[in-house]
Amino acid sequence: MKGLKEKLKKANTVQLTKEQIINIILYMTIIVMPLIVTKKIEPKFLMTKLAFLYIACTLAFIVFIWNRKYDFKKEHIFAILFILSILISVIFSPFKKTALWGSFYRYEGFVSILIYVVFFIISSQCFKVNKKSINLLLIVGSIMGIYGVLQVLGIDPIQDWMFDGNITKVAYGTIGNRNFFSSYLILFLTLSTALYIFKGEKKYLIYTIFIYLGELCTLTRSGWIAYFICLVLLSFFAFKEKKIKRIVILITILAISTASINFISQSQIFGRVEHTKTEFSGKVEDSKNSSSSSRMHILKVCLEVFKDSPFLGTGPDTLGERLSKDYKNYVNEHVKLYGATIDKAHNEYLEYAVSCGIFTLIFYLILIFCILKGILKNIKDDKFKIILSVILSYLIQATLNISVIAVAPLFWILLGYAVKMIYEKNV
Repeated sequence: MKGLKEKLKKANTVQLTKEQIINIILYMTIIVMPLIVTKKIEPKFLMTKLAFLYIACTLAFIVFIWNRKYDFKKEHIFAILFILSILISVIFSPFKKTALWGSFYRYEGFVSILIYVVFFIISSQCFKVNKKSINLLLIVGSIMGIYGVLQVLGIDPIQDWMFDGNITKVAYGTIGNRNFFSSYLILFLTLSTALYIFKGEKKYLIYTIFIYLGELCTLTRSGWIAYFICLVLLSFFAFKEKKIKRIVILITILAISTASINFISQSQIFGRVEHTKTEFSGKVEDSKNSSSSSRMHILKVCLEVFKDSPFLGTGPDTLGERLSKDYKNYVNEHVKLYGATIDKAHNEYLEYAVSCGIFTLIFYLILIFCILKGILKNIKDDKFKIILSVILSYLIQATLNISVIAVAPLFWILLGYAVKMIYEKNV
C-alpha cells in the first residue's frame, strides 16, 4: 500500500516536457484520429476527424513555438514553398471558400494541407519512435485489418450504429471508403512486413497477416500493387543480407492467407483479379462496371484541364466546381459513360498540378526527392530500409488514389520523421 501511494505521489509531481506533449499529440493523430466517427453530423466519417485535426494541430503548434529554437533544413524550405504556392492559387481562385476549406465530403482545402505541413515540420524536429510505440501502432493497424475482414463478412457494429442497421459488406474500417482504407492500411502493412524481414520477430509476422487480410478485403488494386512492389524491394534487401528464410516463410503465409480469405469472402479476391484482366482486355460490356476505364477517362480530362491553366489552377479541392462551371461537356460525357461525376484527379500528383499549378507539384516532388535521397545515402542501415519501404508504399498507391484527411497526416508525419532520422544520422 505504501509503495502504491509513493507511485501515485510521484505520478502527480511528474511534469511533461514540451517535446513529450507534442509526441502525445502526434501519436493521438496517428492512432486516434482515423478511428473517430459520428452518427449525428454529415459526413459521418469525416467531420470528427477534421475537428480533431484542427484542435491537435493548433495545440501542437503552440507548444512547438513556445520558447523554442528552430533548426530549419532545406526540406522545410521546400515544404514552405509548397504551401505558399497553394496559398497563391487560393488567392486567385474563383472558388475561394472551397479552395480555403475544401469541398463537402473532402474538406481538403488550403487549411487541411497547411495542417499537414505543420505536422511535417513539427515531426521533423520532435517526433520520437521506440519499440513500444511501434507495437502500439501495429496493434491498432492489426485491429483495423481484422475489422475490415469482419465488415466483408457482414459483422460491423460501428456501421450498424451509424446507419441504424443498414450494413454494406464493404471493407472500409472507420475511414469510410475502401480505397482510402487501403491507403491507410498500406502504411502499417509495409511497416510490419519490413520489421519482420529485418528483425525476424514473430509478432511482426502476426501483425502482417492481420493487416494483409484487411488490405486484401479492400479490393483496392492500387494498394495491392504498392505492396507487391515494396515486397519485391524488401525481398531484394533480404537476399542481399541472406535473410532468405524469412522471405520464404512470409510469402508462403501470405499465399495461404490470400487463398483463405478468398474462400471466406466467396472468391471476391480472385474475382477482383479476373475483373481487372477483363477490363484491360477491353471485354467489359458495360462501361459503368469498368473502374479502370473510368480512371483513364478522368486522367485524360484532368490533363486537358491542366493544359488550360498550368500555373495557378483554381485552388485545392476545387476541381469538381471548376469542371461543373467551365467543362460541362467533359462532366456530362463522364456521367453518361460511367454514371458518376468527377471531383478529383484520382492521382495525387496530377491533383496538385491541376488544382494548384505546376509549381505546387514541382515543390512537392523536390521535397520527396530530397527525403528519398537522404534515405538512400543511409540505406545500409536497416532503419532506413524500413522507412524507405513505408514511404514508397504510399507514394506508389498515390498514383491511382487521392489524398484524404484520414490518412494524409500520417504520411506527412512519417516524412517529417524521415527528415529527423536523416539529420540525426549525419550529425
